[in-house]
Amino acid sequence: MDFWGNYEAGDVADLVRAKDFEVEVLRDAYVARGGPAAVFSAPSWPAGAMGFAGDPDGTWAADTNAMVNRYGAARAIATGIAPGSLFDATSIADAYNAAYAGVLRALQRMHGAVSPGDLQDVWARLQRAQAFAEGATPQPTTPDEQLLAFQTVDRGIRAGERAARGAIATGVPLVALGLLGLLVLELRRR
Repeated sequence: MDFWGNYEAGDVADLVRAKDFEVEVLRDAYVARGGPAAVFSAPSWPAGAMGFAGDPDGTWAADTNAMVNRYGAARAIATGIAPGSLFDATSIADAYNAAYAGVLRALQRMHGAVSPGDLQDVWARLQRAQAFAEGATPQPTTPDEQLLAFQTVDRGIRAGERAARGAIATGVPLVALGLLGLLVLELRRR
């Protein structure tokens, strides 16, 4: 960013590299789940065309494809800006600012909010579907020895606390009675 708060060529290039990486990681996670990589490269992926049983929902592939296409168009504009001459610095600054905002807008249509079809939305939907799929797998049934030991110690501590509370509740009158007895003995001695 320059002195006046304008984005420069390096800022736009860094943003594009970072977002390329995020989209690539999303694609890899989707493909590892069993999804077709064509969602990330096809010109248009129709809604409801899941193509396989592991798709998170009926609109995920179409939303992701639309987001990738929007990002591809914004990326082409951002990487296609030719550095201008020194006499045209204002228009170059405006072009880089517009390119930077365009890349962000392609991935998040409403600034500060997650909308359906945004990069964050498709990530969250994919992760939620993955969590449900992992939660459906059978869990180990062998007992956890450390947990059982902890539960046993915890029960012993709680039983000791209850006994101490009971002793204190009944012990106060006994102590008072003992002190009264000592007072009576002291008075008799006189």
